[in-house]
Amino acid sequence: MANLPIPDLSERFTLAQSLENLHQASEVEQLEFVQLVVQESQSYRGFRHHAASTQRKQDHHLDMYTQWMLFKFKMARADLSDDDLSDLLFPLNDHKRMFEEFRQFLIVVYHKTRPRSSMTGERIMYSTLCTYRDSLMFWTKRTFRMRNQIPPPASAMYYWMTEVMRGVLASYPGAGKSVPKSYLGLPELRQLFDLEMIYNRSIEFCEQHWAAWTIARATACRPGSICASHDARDPGLKWSDLDIRVGDEPGKFALTIRFQNIQIKRAADPEKALGVGDTFLHVYLDSPQPSNLIFSPVHRLLVIALRRGLIEGVESLDDLLKLRRHNITFKESARDQPLFFASPNRGLGIDFSRPLSSASLSAYLKSRAYRAGWVFKVMGFNCIRRRALTDVVSRVGLAAARRLAGHSPETCTLEKYYIYLEPTIDQIGVMTEQPVDARGFSDAHRKRWAPLVMGRIEDERIQRTRGTALRKMTDRLVLADENPPEEYATDPGVRKRYRARLSRIAHQALLQHEQAESKREMTTEEFNRRQQSLEASNFADHVLQRALELRDEQSDAVAVASANDDDDDIEDADQDEDEDEAGQENPEQDLEESGESDDSNVVRVEPEAEMGEEADNSSTQAQDVSYEYMARAFMEVLLDNSYNQYTMWSERIKTCPECQGDETVSEDKKAQEYQSEIHLNNHLEGNFHSAQSTFRRAAAIRRASHPDNLFVCPYCEEAVDDREKFFRAMDAQYPGITTFSEISELFYHISHSNDQTDGPKHDELKELGGWYESDFYPTTSTETTLKARQLSHKNLKAMGVQIIEQRQVIAGAEQYDSFPGIVKGSHDGVPPRFVSSVRSGAPNEIPSKFAGIVVRGLQATQPVPDAFRSNVVSSKAPARRSREMLPPQVSRSGIRVTSAVSAGSEETGRRQDAVMISSGEEDSDEEEADEMEIDG
Repeated sequence: MANLPIPDLSERFTLAQSLENLHQASEVEQLEFVQLVVQESQSYRGFRHHAASTQRKQDHHLDMYTQWMLFKFKMARADLSDDDLSDLLFPLNDHKRMFEEFRQFLIVVYHKTRPRSSMTGERIMYSTLCTYRDSLMFWTKRTFRMRNQIPPPASAMYYWMTEVMRGVLASYPGAGKSVPKSYLGLPELRQLFDLEMIYNRSIEFCEQHWAAWTIARATACRPGSICASHDARDPGLKWSDLDIRVGDEPGKFALTIRFQNIQIKRAADPEKALGVGDTFLHVYLDSPQPSNLIFSPVHRLLVIALRRGLIEGVESLDDLLKLRRHNITFKESARDQPLFFASPNRGLGIDFSRPLSSASLSAYLKSRAYRAGWVFKVMGFNCIRRRALTDVVSRVGLAAARRLAGHSPETCTLEKYYIYLEPTIDQIGVMTEQPVDARGFSDAHRKRWAPLVMGRIEDERIQRTRGTALRKMTDRLVLADENPPEEYATDPGVRKRYRARLSRIAHQALLQHEQAESKREMTTEEFNRRQQSLEASNFADHVLQRALELRDEQSDAVAVASANDDDDDIEDADQDEDEDEAGQENPEQDLEESGESDDSNVVRVEPEAEMGEEADNSSTQAQDVSYEYMARAFMEVLLDNSYNQYTMWSERIKTCPECQGDETVSEDKKAQEYQSEIHLNNHLEGNFHSAQSTFRRAAAIRRASHPDNLFVCPYCEEAVDDREKFFRAMDAQYPGITTFSEISELFYHISHSNDQTDGPKHDELKELGGWYESDFYPTTSTETTLKARQLSHKNLKAMGVQIIEQRQVIAGAEQYDSFPGIVKGSHDGVPPRFVSSVRSGAPNEIPSKFAGIVVRGLQATQPVPDAFRSNVVSSKAPARRSREMLPPQVSRSGIRVTSAVSAGSEETGRRQDAVMISSGEEDSDEEEADEMEIDG
């Protein structure tokens, strides 16, 4: 009783009585009341009643117009008072000049404003110019009223500005274009649920979005009706807006959602609310069929309430399913809480201090659509509303769709911006007088209409749009950008935002390319398979399998209890069986008698009489499972998140697997735990595990065990005998095992060695070590190169050095090293002033004086002269293999050019390829001894 609110029990007076009482008040009270009225009247002068978002837009447009006028007249804001600035922007006595300034500003807006998205074109749309026109008209009328002046006629302002707006759009084509909208229906939701249940990072956060998807699908509401928007026009749904009741069958529930402000955008505006009536919308939702439980909003909302402990008297799922109360009530502390909350860290957990916004609903859905492999132009939360209203119109009619959408009957907003009926109409059936629905709609066409699913990119193609491919594509865009941000090399924040923007562009381009390839290569079998999968759901099948398990467990429990009763009955074996059955309170029914049969002789077993009999297929099993088992299985899977295969980074092994098997890596490095999967991938894709880096670490380990702390060539150690024989055959002094004081000297020794300098064994070991492979050496990313170049440019500019930027090289051209900016290669054409004096391209004919000795190109029929065709061998193998690849008829005699090796020199040239010129005749062993050696 103490918590009950005390009502206002004072007497209520009419206006006449209140004014009569003023005459009886004291003079002080009368004076105070009059002053209060005057103050309020003055404070409301110039009151702006528009929505907060509209006011921000008007302020922004006024600020842009002010900046343009100050720039045009070379003035500074600090030098002008408020009255002077007002006279500059809105002159009192020269309306034509003001109109002309408006016209010029609108032209500036058209040329200097770029759309927020490049998908709508390179220029802004006409509707954007209309918002600037409306803002200028608003500020003109308000400014004149605040100065107690009569504003210019609104029709004149409208005409002057509309004229220039139409003219500038006609003079400069390429205005903004409309973008194809997306429609997300049941097939898309099935695919999203299958994907999300497997790869969700936080079930507490993700299940909020899943529930929002089902609410939007079942009610066709706006995202701002579920969660609060940025301008707080609608507070969003709270638990007090839900009315949940227990159904007539265990596991079934009924939900009533009370939406606020469904019919008008600004419920606080008294003028807008006139004649609208009740602005609330109550939507009644029953439990769907068992096969559609994954689309049930009430079951998903109950799972969220169970996880948070918000239901009075209910602590577990068993308590909820066995609840005897008809109405499900929420705790008093939770009634004013929003349904959904934001995440503190990129979808990991829930932050109960911040409600989820409507913009977050759209952003999350867009990210999931990208992950599913869908290709689209525009994707937001309203795509669910558009498809839901389209289905309502095709199945029920326009009147029901308008009521559900909150549109007035006399409006055409639904037809213009939401519904898309062309794919759902049986056009050929209507036109050829075939049997069709009375309204011409076809359920088969509507169910097959799933452009996002049918145009989905396969998983292997999706992988080609991410990871390395996306990074390389982004690097190319960075290098191709002639004007990157100046702080790109020094400011990590600028670099991150810049690359994120280019990464989105690159990802969209890769997706469009893969979609075109997928569409071109799609077979009829693949198309039919996708159509058959529109109504299939792996998650729904998993729920059904879990329901069957629950049914079997219950059947086993009943069977065990029945077996125990049979053991007790064995003790009274002398009694008659008929008397036993007559004495039982609940005799067991016969399986065939307990079922219901029809004309097809199919017996349907009631749920309470099922004894574990298995059905032949999934559809029969779904019919045999009670709704309680299906609901329990569905809610258990959500509560336990048992279908999820994603492992949180905190629960995974954070060390590098490559480091564990590398003997050259220290123990501290092997035990290092990386902060995230991105950091580990960057480590794996870097140069730490390259062959040269591994060789460097191994050389450092061998140096630590050397008595003189020197680097030792491992190939010289292993090829001691071969190198000694090699140098003895060359009549040179054997240098022994080479050692070096610096790692760079060791690298120089190995990289410049070959079979002619250190013997064939040394060169073979070098090849086995990967020194001849391109992936042996570390790679430098283009991003690192670009950052180093921009940092160098910044340092040079700080020193006062002028930098000549290199122009982008045209296709097929090469940079001229000595002169930056000059390229060697073909050009589109000769400049006009050099046309008469410069001849480009190949000459049409050979000059007569060179006709007998000059030949262009190589004859296709005789690529090699006949005299040398059998004696010339071309090979890319190392020089030491050239002899092995000679044909049998070519002798090993002739002239051999080799590189001499100095006895004690280690700095002689390494790896000079040997060139052999053969005579083409069979040579004897004696001629082999007469080989001529010419030192290179």
